[in-house]
Amino acid sequence: MWPEYVCGTDKYGHFIQSLRASEIDTDGLVKIDENQLFRLQGQRMRAYSVFKQELSKRSGVQRYKHTAVIDMQGVSMSMMMGAKRILLKKILDTNSNYFPETMSKLYLLNAPMVFRAVWSVVKPWL
Repeated sequence: MWPEYVCGTDKYGHFIQSLRASEIDTDGLVKIDENQLFRLQGQRMRAYSVFKQELSKRSGVQRYKHTAVIDMQGVSMSMMMGAKRILLKKILDTNSNYFPETMSKLYLLNAPMVFRAVWSVVKPWL
């Protein structure tokens, strides 16, 4: 429902997490119990923390952040409105509340022109 990929590391050694926003099954996500969804997101972020610890051991340099790349091609406005927007915001809040300062950089690719308005709403939560 929310496929993500690890695509190597950036020049600082942070792993690169990528996802295609059009692959997020927002219709499916809104059907899942919120508490279950937050537990799943917490498990995912905890798994990333373990991965960062392994990267740290291999490189000899502490890695506690990652870089995210989100491809916005094909994103519709329905994904960013109503219950879906509220749900996506809560997922992002889970990340920032329970795993603060873990993102080094966020890159958005192929963002549609209407995204600027949406970005002004989302940006404060990141």
